[in-house]
Amino acid sequence: MAAEAVATRRRIIPRPRLTKLLDESPARIKLLVAPAGYGKTTLAQQWLGVPERRDVWYRGGPASADVAALAAGIAIAAAEIIPDAGRRMRQRIRAVGHPEEDVDVLAELFAEDVPGWPADAWLAIDDYHHAMESVASERFIGLLTSETSIRLI
Repeated sequence: MAAEAVATRRRIIPRPRLTKLLDESPARIKLLVAPAGYGKTTLAQQWLGVPERRDVWYRGGPASADVAALAAGIAIAAAEIIPDAGRRMRQRIRAVGHPEEDVDVLAELFAEDVPGWPADAWLAIDDYHHAMESVASERFIGLLTSETSIRLI
């Protein structure tokens, strides 16, 4: 007998109660917290995937514990909304030997590039727990939230 390949399709179940809660929250920073596998990324994609919102994604990984990699990755994502966002910051990263000692300057350079972040645009940071392993990465994100108007999920 010939083996028959069975195509499986992942069915995404809409979660209107949760997307409604996100819609109703006026917060500029929205955190989705749950154990791995609970559908946080899928929920964020569903909520962001409407015409009235634009979204860019930074997908974290073990490299996110390196503030240079985290900052550069976020800058690349943000540049989809604001061209050249983080350009000077990325130049500074290449020029300094220890970016973890230069976090405040890196965040300031980045913030200067994104003063006109649109109200309909969201930066999604997926798998943020990797960045939490680094004091410098956590500091960069903290400064990003306090020094810019970027909307985060």
